[in-house]
This record gives sequence, C-alpha cells and structure tokens, in this order.
Amino acid sequence: MQSPVFLALLFFSLSAMLVSSCKKEKQPAIATPGIYMKLDSLYRAFPDNDRATRNELAGVYTLTIAAAEEPREISITLYSNQWNFDSGKVYHTAVPELPGVTNSILYCPDAPVYYDCAESVPPSWQKPQLTVSITESNTEYVKGTFSGFIFLKSLTGTRKKSTITDGRFYVRFPH
Repeated sequence: MQSPVFLALLFFSLSAMLVSSCKKEKQPAIATPGIYMKLDSLYRAFPDNDRATRNELAGVYTLTIAAAEEPREISITLYSNQWNFDSGKVYHTAVPELPGVTNSILYCPDAPVYYDCAESVPPSWQKPQLTVSITESNTEYVKGTFSGFIFLKSLTGTRKKSTITDGRFYVRFPH
C-alpha cells in the first residue's frame, strides 16, 4: 500500500502536467511576409506578392493588406475617416465613423474568377463577424491578426459560410 503523502504528490504532479499541457499555445511570430490562416480548420498560407497600401479618396482612408499563393489571393481592407491604422488598433465589421461602410476580407481560391471569391460581407440573413488587430505598423510593414466569417459566392446565388481562425499577417509597403 502506498503512503498518503506519496499518493498526494503523485496526484498533484499529474494534475500540474495536465493543466500545463492544456494551456493555449502562443502563436509564433511571423518571420516570412505573407498572410496565414485556418479556413474551416484547414491551414492556408499566402507567402507571395505581399503588399500593404494606404489610400485616401474623398475623406475615406483605406489600408489594404494583400498576398497570394497562385492561383489563390486574399486581401483585407480596413476603412477609416482618418489616417489611424496604428499598432494597437482593433477593427470589426462595422466602421462607426463611416455609416454604411464595412471592413472586409476578399478571398479568391481561383483568382481572378471573381464569382468564385468569398467575402466577409454576408448575405442579408447572416450576421457579419470580422475582427482585425494591428499589432505592429510603421513605414516599412504592417503586422497583425484576424478572424471571422467569409461567404463563398456561387453562380446559383447560394452563399456558403466559412470560418477563419488563427489569421496572421506580415505585409510590406512598396518602396
């Protein structure tokens, strides 16, 4: 028969190992420019042609983050009423300062066939969900994370909902 002290130590040791193994792992920093995500739990990488662009038209400012892995392309467009795409900013679907404008993701699995693309703007009966966080931003590049839903278009008009998780980006501004 084992001593109560031994059994207690064994129990606490096993419990500690179980708790430490259940901790959520922190995502590693992105070393290679591109956009990376899980789409319906399937890992997708877009390490080619990374590009971040800033634009302004009639008082509406945009930051577009894009990358590709031929023939697939993805872009994330954020909107604002000022140049404020800074580190620490979090964006959701709606843009409160610009009524009627929505931040968006466009994913084209077979670019440039637009009707096969998926976008974060849902059909009228679905609720949009998009979160984009900028973690680093300077004149050279922008880094961040994103998650949400996209809706695959089809020629028949039906829209399939897909889930994006663990989205990360590191894209460079052109020089």
